[in-house]
Amino acid sequence: MQSLQLNPAASDPGTVADGDLWYNSSTGKFRGRQAGTSLDLIGGGGSGATYAYGVLQSNYTLTSATPAQKLFNWSTNGALSLAAGTYRFSCSLLLTSMSSTSGSAKFDLKGAGTALFGKMSMQDFGSRGTVAVGGTTATSGTASDVPTSGGALASVATSAALRASIHGTFEITTAGTIIPSIALDVAAAAVVNAGSYFECIYVGPAAALGGSWS
Repeated sequence: MQSLQLNPAASDPGTVADGDLWYNSSTGKFRGRQAGTSLDLIGGGGSGATYAYGVLQSNYTLTSATPAQKLFNWSTNGALSLAAGTYRFSCSLLLTSMSSTSGSAKFDLKGAGTALFGKMSMQDFGSRGTVAVGGTTATSGTASDVPTSGGALASVATSAALRASIHGTFEITTAGTIIPSIALDVAAAAVVNAGSYFECIYVGPAAALGGSWS
């Protein structure tokens, strides 16, 4: 069997034409020129992940504390290593066994991670109330341009359940880790329910534009 060897280069070529292929060793990406646009061809190596996701398979009980703590226990630290670049993400979660008298929670995308952030835009929407559709008793929506949510995921309510959906884009300027986290307003051994998930997708280099824009 024969293989095709692309000689690694520390940066993209200065001049490229449609049909050219190369390997950028700085970003760990196979790259190509198509329809006048340079694109990542497949997932790269190194510390970055083009697509990462997790779906919680069983309920996970949080520590009864208010500081931010990892939201998912599918790995030891709940940490995801990311290379520099632009990403989009989404997260859906259901918390139960929260304080039923007061309090809510805040989402923190970076948590105790080591990555350095540049630009980002994040929106969230949450509801407190019964798990049944249409049974919510208090809702809230916030937006943020930093890794921590701009406000409580949902207004205070007497229900012990909270559903939330969070999504947005962010830029990593220095490679490192993010630890999607949750900060409870009132200390309680809240439970992150099975089926809650997080996904993160690499879009491209920082400040990049992809596609055949005109």
